Amino acid sequence: MPPTPDTHPPSGHWTAVHLFHQGDLDVLLLDAVVPELGRLARAGAVGGHFFLRYWEGGPHLRVRIRSAEPLGDTAGHLVERWNDWLARHPSPRTVDEAAYHRFATAAAQQEHLPAHEPWRGLHDTAQIRPYRPEHDRYGTGASLAAVEQHFVEASDCARALLARHPSPAERLSAAFAVLLLTWTVTAPDAGQRLAALRAGAESWRRMLGATYDTEGFDRAYERGRPGLLRRAAALLAAPVPAAPGAGPLAAWQHSVARLHTTLAGLEATGAFAPDLAALRDDPSLLALPSPRAALTANRCAHLMCNRLGLDATQEAMLRHFAAQAAADLEEGRS
Repeated sequence: MPPTPDTHPPSGHWTAVHLFHQGDLDVLLLDAVVPELGRLARAGAVGGHFFLRYWEGGPHLRVRIRSAEPLGDTAGHLVERWNDWLARHPSPRTVDEAAYHRFATAAAQQEHLPAHEPWRGLHDTAQIRPYRPEHDRYGTGASLAAVEQHFVEASDCARALLARHPSPAERLSAAFAVLLLTWTVTAPDAGQRLAALRAGAESWRRMLGATYDTEGFDRAYERGRPGLLRRAAALLAAPVPAAPGAGPLAAWQHSVARLHTTLAGLEATGAFAPDLAALRDDPSLLALPSPRAALTANRCAHLMCNRLGLDATQEAMLRHFAAQAAADLEEGRS
């Protein structure tokens, strides 16, 4: 049985805002969201935030803002400022109702959602929405607070990377690093790590179905193989940093390592016990000492790819690359 939701989670009060925009979400994040929240943080009104990109209802940013007390009127004023920014920076209406229904139907099937939000024509609009923690995945109390804190830290890392205005190749390289660094934390044994990476790539192949271009991914891997192997070898050999001061990727690895340690401790006592049905087709994680903590860390890697702006096909390709590079490195050592 999944834990029952907390009435008052210990991590503070959260305000959720969805900013619907069909333009560049990097620009929306860096030029509108971050400056306003930075101003409120300096004033002591908020204590961190995290964000995700999402499709349901139309392309948008989901921003969750933490505060010691409910934001009240401050939230309303914040949304007004964001709506003013959106009005001054209109985006092209590239997604209409028909396009949305085609995409939303496929995305809901991939994510195993029983339903999805209907088309409501939201465009260049910021709205306060309910914040609904995923208790079935992240539990309550200490586990939920630890996950939310990681989300805040991961969003800071993503913002720092995006502020560099990375090229498409640099963005993919950062996400490739995230996927491999996850397993230096959760599966330090090379054999278990390889099994997990292969199972992860296979789960994405099942999820994407015919759109998973195995032959195309293999060709792309062979073209970039020398560089991918050098990058993978360096990442997999890198220890978890003792402090997150060596750049955004090291900070992310430090954060997810701390989260994994916290959740593994809670899992050992039965205080973190989400359902493992997600592993029914991926038994490799069940061999790890803390499968629930490992599953959560893997989900955090996916969410970091989302924050960096990757789509499902790009993430699937990088997971394919990560599994192949780990296999080639292991074969080279045998």
